[in-house]
Amino acid sequence: MEDLEDFDWFNYKCTAPEKPFVPEFIYIAGEKISAEERKLRMLRQLSSACLACSMCELGLKRAEKNQVRRDPHVLSNMKISKFMVVGQKPEWDELKVRKPLAGAAGGKFNTEVSKYGLSRDDFYICNIIRCWSGDTQPEDIHAEKCEPFLQMEINVLKPKVIVALGAVVFSRLCPGETFDNSLKKLVLSKYGVKVFPIYHPMDFATYQEAFKDQIRVMCGLIKAIRKNGS
Repeated sequence: MEDLEDFDWFNYKCTAPEKPFVPEFIYIAGEKISAEERKLRMLRQLSSACLACSMCELGLKRAEKNQVRRDPHVLSNMKISKFMVVGQKPEWDELKVRKPLAGAAGGKFNTEVSKYGLSRDDFYICNIIRCWSGDTQPEDIHAEKCEPFLQMEINVLKPKVIVALGAVVFSRLCPGETFDNSLKKLVLSKYGVKVFPIYHPMDFATYQEAFKDQIRVMCGLIKAIRKNGS
């Protein structure tokens, strides 16, 4: 009990090998399940923890807009994948469907990746901040409170690449690196996973051609990784 009380949950870092042996099937309490199902079970538990989170004021109260009230928490799209997409925060419409990147920005992302034979279902999608913040810009403290969720997701999924949507997200994943100088490149994150930064789909009108080109390169990278199995 003393060890559990002293354990630093928020600063925990996975010590598992980078490429661990994961059997196709494992047994839990005598039940044979696939590696994918095992990951999904862990993510369901993480989702339950997210829905109950009240570590900052964003999670303490219901989100409200135009006299409509919704739960502010959104964990992810719950798709098991080796490729993650990380945005900044949930938008209002995403609270209804409980999935990130499900509004207009998500539509632009899906339209572009579909040109190369991919879809949003090929990615595990989440945000650095898991609760709606309204029209106000979330502060660093909100991202810090949510960071354990991202750490656990990375530990469970062990992604090959994280796609960072926008400069704010990139700076959280790769502090000290410059967003503009890192576009269309792979940059090592503080989690030990490579990050591919692109413009956020919300900035599509401003950076339309650049965003399309970044998606083209990103999709080519993902297909190459799948083909090589690396």
